[in-house]
Order: sequence, then C-alpha cells, then structure tokens
Amino acid sequence: MLTERLEFAPERDAEIFAAVPAAPAVFALRSADSQAEPYVSKTANLRRRLQRLLGPLEERTKKLNLRDRVRTIEYSPTGSDFESGFRLYNVLRDAFPKTYTARMRFRFAPFVKFHLENAYPRASITTRL
Repeated sequence: MLTERLEFAPERDAEIFAAVPAAPAVFALRSADSQAEPYVSKTANLRRRLQRLLGPLEERTKKLNLRDRVRTIEYSPTGSDFESGFRLYNVLRDAFPKTYTARMRFRFAPFVKFHLENAYPRASITTRL
C-alpha cells in the first residue's frame, strides 16, 4: 500500500533523512522482527518527524525514540489531509484488521439530529441526544 521503501541504518541517518521529502506523508516504521507491530502514522512533514523518531538519542528526554529498533521505513507522499487520512485508514486496515477502528478512534454514531430551528434545516450525525 505504501509506495516508497528505505532501509534504515543508524550510522547512515543523515543520508536517509536527506533522501526523505519534507512533505506530508503516511509512513510505517518496521523492525527486523517480523512478529513486531509496525509504527504507522501520518505527518505534515515526514523528514522532521523521522528526525525526531529516529535521530540521535538526547539525554534526559521522554520522547519516543525508535532508532535502535527500526530497520525499514515505508512511506507514501500525500497531497492533502483528506488523502493522508484515507491512506492511513487503508494502511491500518491492512496491518491491523481486527483493531484498526480503535486505532483510528472510530466511534459508532447512532443518531441523526435535525436542526429545524434554522430557516434552512440541516442534519448532523451525533452520539448525544
């Protein structure tokens, strides 16, 4: 589903970061262990996000750092937030078929509310009465 693939090695991080676009994208970080779950997300600036996640470890920080675990970077550049969300949905659905709805934070919306007080009535979907 993701179109680009790079092999990550911590000693070549500057070269890899330069090869990645500073543009919106959906990405997956995979380890060498095939049983491990990938880290899948979307971002407005892929290069900056990968530098934060895979850059050199800073002392006394609680930031997530996957530098020593990641072996493969897969990504697809996107043109809009809608495309990023849709592509993220497809990637999560393929990678996590049983839990993708929870990962996307989908909630069941059982009610359609009609706003009749307006001159032009509208309808909206809600979980509250």
